[in-house]
Amino acid sequence: MSEKVQSRHTDGTPKHLHIPILEEGVYEVLGQPKLSGFYALYLNGKGYMSYFPLDPNTANALLAKIGSDGLRAALVAIGKSVY
Repeated sequence: MSEKVQSRHTDGTPKHLHIPILEEGVYEVLGQPKLSGFYALYLNGKGYMSYFPLDPNTANALLAKIGSDGLRAALVAIGKSVY
């Protein structure tokens, strides 16, 4: 997965990254103090990409539930409220 730096801090380190998400799935963000962790990125009822933050145990439970009906249905199956 390639990213593009959108802007930088004054010291030259990346500030905003653009990372294309090509399909729904469970993704892990690393190295970001406020954003690190697991996220489910899924197509909502209107066909737009939405996200749901997950703890590691919930991420594993979700991965075990994913079927042909998609990630959104798997989130509902484990009791999560989604768009």
